[in-house]
Amino acid sequence: MIVTLLAVGAAAAVGAVARYTLDQYVQYRSPGLFPRGTWLINITGSFVLGLLMGLGARHGLPEQVVPIAGVGFCGAYMPRQ
Repeated sequence: MIVTLLAVGAAAAVGAVARYTLDQYVQYRSPGLFPRGTWLINITGSFVLGLLMGLGARHGLPEQVVPIAGVGFCGAYMPRQ
């Protein structure tokens, strides 16, 4: 349990850095009023989360991968509005 909690925290740190980096890169490459970085992060994060849920439910993804990648990485990666 402790190992899973630490892994979720580490994945969240990676997700937060990935979100910031991708958002800054996209906004730098395509300035404007529309938040293209946030849009791209929402699309890719939703795809990854759906893929994780599908693999976990139908294809036997290991039990610890879903909370680590889903809650940790995707939770920090996707913005909450």
